Amino acid sequence: MNKPMQDKSSYTSPNKPQISEGLKEYINVLFEVVLLKGESFDPMKKKYLKKYSEAQGLNYTQLEQDITDLIELLPEYLSTNSDAVKRVIEEKSKNCYVENDVLKKIVSTPKIQTVYN
Repeated sequence: MNKPMQDKSSYTSPNKPQISEGLKEYINVLFEVVLLKGESFDPMKKKYLKKYSEAQGLNYTQLEQDITDLIELLPEYLSTNSDAVKRVIEEKSKNCYVENDVLKKIVSTPKIQTVYN
């Protein structure tokens, strides 16, 4: 009995590309540093992000835009009562490889709540 071949290409996979633990850690630390320490998402941080993400075959331009959007959406996350809006922002954080625990840590930080509320 012949089984049909399964398409295992990344083009048909609903999952996002897998990245190294090192790049995940860099993105999570970057997100924390920008939001908790008030540092900017400056050209040097973008340069390293570009180098690491492109080395792993990621679309750097999209990743940078997603991270920028997530940083800009944080005030909305803190001020909204809409679960739908929060879910959309949480999904955006997943697209940026920001771990849910990191997002929760950031939004529960009193400094962030004071700044954005």
